[in-house]
Amino acid sequence: MNHRSSSIAGINALKGFAILAITFFHLFPAQLTGGWLGVCLFFVLSGFLLALSSERKAADGIYTVRAFYKSRIIRIYPSLLLVLILTKPSKAHGFNRGTNKYQNIYFNSLRDMKR
Repeated sequence: MNHRSSSIAGINALKGFAILAITFFHLFPAQLTGGWLGVCLFFVLSGFLLALSSERKAADGIYTVRAFYKSRIIRIYPSLLLVLILTKPSKAHGFNRGTNKYQNIYFNSLRDMKR
């Protein structure tokens, strides 16, 4: 890995694999178990890339905690607000836990992971 390289070979392939695992799990929840592994892989990769970016900025003397959190908020909050706005009506219309078979599969898989 070159210190100044903006990308690391293989990271995009791993992120793609994680996204495919999550997508196929949501498309076929009864047939494919373990889709949560894609979420774990994605979180690990995201944490690694955040740490690597922060380390590089610190080495260059341009890292600040304030700038880090500002960039996180700018990146995450628009999506968060969109999801909250779009999911509020579904909650008001009775899309609650256990109202269809796919939700039951989801909540049962969460329960089984705790065992």
